[in-house]
Amino acid sequence: MDLQKYAGLAIVLILLLFLNRMLGVPQQIRLNKDLVELKRRGPVCSVGMAKSLAGLRIAVLIANKDGNILEAYKVKGISVFSGYRLDPGFKYSSCYEAKASLDNNKHLMLIHFFWIKVTFFILVLIIH
Repeated sequence: MDLQKYAGLAIVLILLLFLNRMLGVPQQIRLNKDLVELKRRGPVCSVGMAKSLAGLRIAVLIANKDGNILEAYKVKGISVFSGYRLDPGFKYSSCYEAKASLDNNKHLMLIHFFWIKVTFFILVLIIH
């Protein structure tokens, strides 16, 4: 009898995981369309993505050719309510300033690692 309970529980968990993946597909399509719109806002755009235990993390920086940051967006997780939101905690106005400050900080949160990656790619795009 115990084996049947565990088998039933395993089947329910597998079905829930499958349902979660299926419901995430439309959200991923919407996030991709929004990203295309964000990339059109500035001449230079860089995106950093990573998966963590808390879900998907996305950081987007939009800058001009001089390295001045126009907008900074972030996404936390993939759910029906997630989307690109301006990051109020991003206080840098230049890619050079952001890269130098974040590189020198020893106590970084996960989002700061994404900002380092994204500013690095913007600097590479500006230089070339």
